[in-house]
Amino acid sequence: MRCNHSERPPTPLATILNNIRPVRSASGSEYLLPFENVKYRSNVRVVDFWPNKLEDFAVGRRISEYEVLSDYSGGESTDNEEDMRLFREGKGYGGEKAWEWRFALRVQDADKKAKSNEDKMWLLVDNQAAQMLLNMDAVK
Repeated sequence: MRCNHSERPPTPLATILNNIRPVRSASGSEYLLPFENVKYRSNVRVVDFWPNKLEDFAVGRRISEYEVLSDYSGGESTDNEEDMRLFREGKGYGGEKAWEWRFALRVQDADKKAKSNEDKMWLLVDNQAAQMLLNMDAVK
C-alpha cells in the first residue's frame, strides 16, 4: 500500500507549537518531554534566517580519515590544540576542508500573516536537509 502524504492537510504552526502532551511512564507518573519526534506537513514562508550573511550558511570542517565510515558525523578525531594554535597564528584551521550546510530559518504560516511571535518558529537546517531543500552541496 502506498502512502500519499499530500492527501493529509497541512498542520498550522499554532497547532504544532501548542501540541504539548504529557507522557505516562510505566509507574503512572506523567512527564513533559523537551521535544517530540514527530513529522508534520505545513505550508510556511521564511521571514528571517541565521546567520545574517548568506555566505555563512556553509561551514568548513577538517577532513578526517574516519569519513569513510558510514556513521561518521565529524569531530571525533580533531586535534583541538593544533586547531587553536593555527587559528591564533592567523592561519585558520589549515588543511583541506569539507563544506557543510548549517543554518536556521524562521518561518510563519504561509496562508496568513502571523499576528505575534508565537505564530513563528525557528527551524534548524542541517547539511542533509539543506541538500534536499536546495538541491546542491555546500561549497565555499
